[in-house]
Amino acid sequence: RNNIRIADFGMASLQVGDSLLETSCGSPHYACPEVIRGEKYDGRKADVWSCGVILFALLVGALPFDDDNLRQLLEKVKRGVFHMPHFIPPDCQSLLRGMIEVDAARRLTRWQE
Repeated sequence: RNNIRIADFGMASLQVGDSLLETSCGSPHYACPEVIRGEKYDGRKADVWSCGVILFALLVGALPFDDDNLRQLLEKVKRGVFHMPHFIPPDCQSLLRGMIEVDAARRLTRWQE
C-alpha cells in the first residue's frame, strides 16, 4: 500500500546471497559504473543506482548523464559527475547523491534511511 513500483524484466537475473553478477545489461543511461566497466557487480546496488537515475529524471525532467556520443555518455556515467539543479530540496539532493554514487561500497542500500 502506498508503494510505487517500477519494473522491467526484459533483462532480469536472480542474485543468490552475496554472489556477484556478470551479465552486462541495462540501458547505458541507467546502468551503473561497474556494469559499464564490465566488472562483476552486486545487482541490488546496481538497482539502487538505476532507481536514483529514474528518481532524478522524475524530479528534474532530464537524465543526470546524457550525450549524443555513446562513448562520451559511458565516460560520464563512469565518472558519476552530474549537475544537481538548485530547485531540488537538500534532503532529496542527499538521497540522489547517495543513490547515484560511483563507489558501489558507499552507495545507499535499500535498507538505509
